[in-house]
Amino acid sequence: MEVSYRRHFDQSYMIVRGDTEPDETYELLVLSYNRIPGLLPMETEIADGVARFWYNITGKHALSDYLERKQVDSELLKLLFRSMDAVLKECSAYLLEERHILLRQEYLYLDFSHKTMEFVYLPGLKGDLRQSFQELMEQLLRRLDHSDKLASAMAYEMYQQSLSREEAFGDMLGKVLTENDSAEGPAGGEKETSGVDAFSGVDGLSGMDGLSGVDVLSGMDGLSGVDVLSGMDGLSGMDGLSGAQETGKGIRGKLRNLRKNLPGRSTAKSEESSSMEPPAELYRQPAQEIQEVGQTEVLALNQPVQGILRYQGEENRPDIRIGLPVVLIGKKEADLCIPGKSVSRIHARIEQVEGEYYLEDMNSTNGTFLNGELLEYRQKVKLSPRDRITFGLEEYVFI
Repeated sequence: MEVSYRRHFDQSYMIVRGDTEPDETYELLVLSYNRIPGLLPMETEIADGVARFWYNITGKHALSDYLERKQVDSELLKLLFRSMDAVLKECSAYLLEERHILLRQEYLYLDFSHKTMEFVYLPGLKGDLRQSFQELMEQLLRRLDHSDKLASAMAYEMYQQSLSREEAFGDMLGKVLTENDSAEGPAGGEKETSGVDAFSGVDGLSGMDGLSGVDVLSGMDGLSGVDVLSGMDGLSGMDGLSGAQETGKGIRGKLRNLRKNLPGRSTAKSEESSSMEPPAELYRQPAQEIQEVGQTEVLALNQPVQGILRYQGEENRPDIRIGLPVVLIGKKEADLCIPGKSVSRIHARIEQVEGEYYLEDMNSTNGTFLNGELLEYRQKVKLSPRDRITFGLEEYVFI
């Protein structure tokens, strides 16, 4: 499968080249003439017996990009599971094959504006959705925020349940979500719970009889500044478990045992802890580290200065000093923030490799330009002194 990215006017596309012309004419017609909720809009181009599928990804961000900077929390998992459940129902209604859903991090797209997650439907894809889901969950478990007890319970339970093939994948997913919803209290209120498992009947995490006084949250905030699925209640305060002992009889023991059994995970405590803690350099620099130097403000990163973006506009914006191996530039959720209206929430990335700097657009709405040339999404270019970089309408010179 060959994947490329292209901008066309003000739209951004991911282009997937199929091996041959697909046989399912029905699928192509349905996807071309219908906007199916949960699926990325798609157009088909067929030439010389080869199909190219154009997916509109304008204003969206790949889950893999998002997880470079963030950990997996319960809100992200709720968004993923509920979005999957909804899109599987839509596929069934349109008589589309669920096995043609491309379930990989780099092809799952978050839409911050509409608070949704959208999927790629690839006609002719030969795969097993359940197996793809297991592989996805294994990756997400390595980025799991273990301080979020609900996220731990949801992730390990869903992964364990997916290992069973006693029922169809869509039925399994819907069943687990329904059981979870039934265990939650009314929005804005509390549900008294004693000896109740919020994910009852699910192998691998059953037997949570020790739960007592489990609180229910309402109005949970979403993905780091992006509200998603507000009002979806869940479990909180699992530290109040009774009977959860270190021997593995309680929920913590079950979670610990499941983690050890994940493919590629080490049983050594030192290795496990190091694999779950993201590198310190990925964290955003606190605002109080901005210091005034002369007439401009620069970001003090406590590292040797090796690159500067010098502002060229008339808004008296500060120059930007680059000191981290990887820096995200944008209006929100970024390491270096530019308040211009033409700048996207996550606009571009600058990466340092062996003393050299590389610029990459992050599917920004108004584009990233190097010396006047528009960069495609995921196109990585080397920076040289005096290069002009434009983020939307905000221009800088690299020195």
